[in-house]
Amino acid sequence: MINQTIISHIVVFWLKSNVSEEKKDEIISEAKKLDKIPGLKSFHIGNMLPSSRDVVDNTYDFAFNMTFTSKVDLETYLNHNLHQEFVNLFIKPNIEKLRVFDFSL
Repeated sequence: MINQTIISHIVVFWLKSNVSEEKKDEIISEAKKLDKIPGLKSFHIGNMLPSSRDVVDNTYDFAFNMTFTSKVDLETYLNHNLHQEFVNLFIKPNIEKLRVFDFSL
C-alpha cells in the first residue's frame, strides 16, 4: 500500500463589522474561483453553521476547507497569483481576523 499524505488547510474568517451581506456573498463567490489553482485536490467554502453546543464557536462568519496532496502544493497555492490577488482585493479590506489550521491526514 502506498502511503500518501493529504494536507488539510482550513481557514476561518471573521468579517469587519461594516461588511454587508452582499459583500460577504461577493467574497464567497470570488473565493470559489480559487479552485482553479493547480495542486488543489478539494475545495469547500461555507457560512458558519450556528449551534447550541458549548464546544462550537459561533462567532466566525465563513470558512474554507481545502486539501492538497503535498506541502509543496499548499505552498504553490499560497504563492499563486490568483490567491495573492484574492487576499489583497477581498481579504485584507474586509476581514477583521482569520485563523488557519493546517494538518496532515
